[in-house]
Amino acid sequence: MKSTKLIVLLLMSIAITAITPMFTSCSSGDDNEEENYSPDGDNSNGGKKLSGVINGHEAVDLGLSVKWSTCNYGASSSYNNGNYYAWGETSTRNSYYRDTYKYYNSRTDRDNDLMNNIQGSKYDVAKNWGGNWRMPSKAEFEELLNKCSWKWTTMSGTSGYKITSSNGMSIFLPANGEYSGAEKGAKAGTWGEYWTGTFKNTTDFYSHAYALTFTQSKKNVDGYYRYVGLAIRPVTTSAFSASNQGDNTGGGSTGSGGSTSYEKPDVGFNLFEATQTKLKVVYKIYNKDEAKVTSAKVYYGTSTNPTKSVTATVAGVLITANISGLKKGTTYYVKCVATGKGGTTTTGTTKVITNY
Repeated sequence: MKSTKLIVLLLMSIAITAITPMFTSCSSGDDNEEENYSPDGDNSNGGKKLSGVINGHEAVDLGLSVKWSTCNYGASSSYNNGNYYAWGETSTRNSYYRDTYKYYNSRTDRDNDLMNNIQGSKYDVAKNWGGNWRMPSKAEFEELLNKCSWKWTTMSGTSGYKITSSNGMSIFLPANGEYSGAEKGAKAGTWGEYWTGTFKNTTDFYSHAYALTFTQSKKNVDGYYRYVGLAIRPVTTSAFSASNQGDNTGGGSTGSGGSTSYEKPDVGFNLFEATQTKLKVVYKIYNKDEAKVTSAKVYYGTSTNPTKSVTATVAGVLITANISGLKKGTTYYVKCVATGKGGTTTTGTTKVITNY
């Protein structure tokens, strides 16, 4: 009887996890090797900031043409595989077959729709992060290959490449595998597969897009079947601001007589959980001790300039807001306004969605 109850509880736990979407910005876990980036943006090179938060998502400046996210789109940490997407699709699915691919043309029996580059377009899911975040191009992945050193390693139990630039900064690409047919994470641990936003014009039945693929022994950027679910590692051309966030006002006291100097809150989007009518939105404070955040509100709405607000709770490094009375299957935009002893910070706007 006890074993039967345990099995039922386990199945219920799996079912709940499967229907509750969760999106997070990256946080580093317990590493087997030391990372060379700081999510708080403390790294610098001659006064130039080399890491920080852009529109709520952590980025690293590797001295290349774009800054790279510290995690895959939809991942909870740098070592998590994140979501899998067919090329040009902006929603995840439970299986990835050619005849169910959104841009498969049944009239011609060819994948001959959407025959253009998509980075930064409406077909680019990474664009949902805002702040000029987008999919990388073929040229940008080739730049990452040619101008950085790649070391196969294991971090927090995940195999992949630690990629280090000449300025000493690094990112980690998990060997995430792919979502092929109904098998999620096929070849994970031995293969890494990441979409670019660059279309590859081919003459066969299966139109291709360029993807980075790697194993421990080889790395390549070449055409791949577009209907297969691969990971996305976003990039951005946005600059780090002084506090890594949007509209910041206020300032700390730096007067004499032993007064304490405080910083403006450095706050980034962390995760959301959704039901059909409710959202739980969580932000992370990256300078808790220096900012002393005392209050926060989360604004939400269906426009990119949300005006409705709820009071959020501040506990440790997390700011949490629970929003109810929403419509199912609806896209909402959220932003956080956090106030501390050093002033007030307004984050960038993040796109979220309720369950259908």
